[in-house]
Amino acid sequence: MFYIRGRRITTYGAWILIVGLIVACGSNPTPTTPVQLPTDPTAVANSTPTVAPSIVNADQWSTFRNEEFRYSILIPPNWTVDDKTKNEVIIFVDRSNGLAGLHILALDRAFTMDEFVRENNKFHQDRAAEYFEAMSSTPIEMANGHYAHRLGYRVQNHPSFCVEILMDYLMVAGNLSYALQGSICEAAEGLYGQEMEAMQRSFRLDSDLAMISRFHRTVSAFIE
Repeated sequence: MFYIRGRRITTYGAWILIVGLIVACGSNPTPTTPVQLPTDPTAVANSTPTVAPSIVNADQWSTFRNEEFRYSILIPPNWTVDDKTKNEVIIFVDRSNGLAGLHILALDRAFTMDEFVRENNKFHQDRAAEYFEAMSSTPIEMANGHYAHRLGYRVQNHPSFCVEILMDYLMVAGNLSYALQGSICEAAEGLYGQEMEAMQRSFRLDSDLAMISRFHRTVSAFIE
């Protein structure tokens, strides 16, 4: 479970599925050397927002829309969507090989971005029994004008699992927060990494939520 200041956010079932997806890659896990955890895993490597590039070669992609949590995302043709739980949508490629999955978590709470980054780091670090490395932390401007925070990790959650590259996008809009938590077995990053990030960067909030997000940034900048 993912606990945020006493409020339970049910992610156990969703993450069990993602772990199941990557086990197939874990029969021969990449050897790793233990490293000292970063003294400040929330440190921002680049504080200047970068602009997400447009998706290329996505003519055959379909659009998935979550009406309850008011967002859409483009899906490559070889990926499958499991949206039985609307606040925990799982998108994965080829369940039989279990190499990559995206978990879209919608939270009915407005974090500050610093809080959200800290909670996300803690969640991954607590689960990484074998290895944890926080690799990057970068604000990024998405295609339709709202901002996300992009976080990169390298983790291994169990000796029998593959070493994973995690790439998470965090967004806050109005009273809702969104975590797009992407996982790829390190050996398969070349196969699915580009699709994963293009999919994450296609994420779009409804226009009114995007406007709320921009309004909050403007007010915050004015107060500061």
